[in-house]
Amino acid sequence: MGQLPVERLTQSRPFSRCGVDFCGPINIYARIRGKAPSKGYIAVFICFATKAVHVEVVSDLSNDAFIAALKRLIARRGLPSDIFCDNATNFVGANNKAPHFGGLWEAAVKSVKGLLNRTLANTRLTFEELTTVTAEVEAILNSRPLPPLLTDPNDLAALTPGHFLVGDSLRSLPEPSVEDSKVDHLERWQRVSAIKQYLWRRCSHEYINELQMRTNWTQASPNLSVGDMVLIHEDNLPPQRWLLGRIEAAKPGKDQRVRVADVRTAKGVYRRPIHKLALLPVS
Repeated sequence: MGQLPVERLTQSRPFSRCGVDFCGPINIYARIRGKAPSKGYIAVFICFATKAVHVEVVSDLSNDAFIAALKRLIARRGLPSDIFCDNATNFVGANNKAPHFGGLWEAAVKSVKGLLNRTLANTRLTFEELTTVTAEVEAILNSRPLPPLLTDPNDLAALTPGHFLVGDSLRSLPEPSVEDSKVDHLERWQRVSAIKQYLWRRCSHEYINELQMRTNWTQASPNLSVGDMVLIHEDNLPPQRWLLGRIEAAKPGKDQRVRVADVRTAKGVYRRPIHKLALLPVS
């Protein structure tokens, strides 16, 4: 793994230094009988300092569409001091920029594009519905826990990108579960709820897997120890509700590697195998 650029290590407000890329196309349907669907695209902005994500739906890949998306970002997030991108034609047309190794925002694009492509492949959404879905994806990604919020071993809160945007973790409206229903049989806005719930399930599982793989980047996975904050893989949680806890007791095997741990949560103590736990990054 190479050295991080200075832009990733310099303290700044959210989206002061960010990267941008596009994904798509995605079909957008009109509520006019017989009218063919149009193509839309998604602009993904990723903050270098906080890893917060901002998502915009655009009509095409023209210079004007990118500038309009950029203006919407500035209106809601503030004026960036630096924007990094690749050498796509619409970026070059808006302002000549040098090519850059965009690993951070390419990973964000991969997360958003993978989730949307797998979910929206066979759906028929209008522009308003697609805009709502992408906003829900943005909220889900910005609710993911990063490091523990405090060093106090009794505290069970984690810092999220949402803390930098709104001052607290992002929550969603309570809704009945419709994920297991057939999407074609639901009312139009129930489809949006079903898509959101499916996106949440995929995103939460993939994020836990990502945290578990990250520990193997340069060395073997560290043993869990008492006091560590972990993210617990738990099915049937409502969107944007992450189950966090502190290790209360570790159960090592004969090779002294921890295989099972007791985790203290706000709802009690859970005993879970380590493949159901993901250690939050501390440093």
